[in-house]
Amino acid sequence: MKKLLILVAFLFALASLSYAETLSIPSTNNSATSSALAEGTLYEIKAEGTWKFSCGHPTAFCDAEWWEDDPGTWSENFDIPGYPINNLELLINEVAYDWMGTTDSEHFSPHTYSPSHIYKLYVTGNGAPLNFRISDTAYEDNWALSHLKWVILFC
Repeated sequence: MKKLLILVAFLFALASLSYAETLSIPSTNNSATSSALAEGTLYEIKAEGTWKFSCGHPTAFCDAEWWEDDPGTWSENFDIPGYPINNLELLINEVAYDWMGTTDSEHFSPHTYSPSHIYKLYVTGNGAPLNFRISDTAYEDNWALSHLKWVILFC
């Protein structure tokens, strides 16, 4: 019983040390900025949700890493001539990353489409905040917000 109480106390203390911040990233050309990340601390960034990149197109949805142009067909890269390859992706400090997706909500890996539209990325803080922005060449026809949550990981 004493060991169980010590374990519960340890888990409670660990949980109280975690920090979470939720940002809403507009699908317009605006951005959202986090609080400063402590230098040397490992963070897990969790992006979830979708946004519509063309109000006039019935299946023009995106998430942090993938986009849908035909019903049920999702692509990782925006391979359309005349557009940047990282168009329609969630950028951090103007850099596109390989967000890790999941097919079972438990195991995450890069280049994996996530039907739940939940993606993760790990970064190490450098004392500065992170700036999040959705990359697009035509913001005026976008709709909805992408929701992003980041938490500290303790190893």
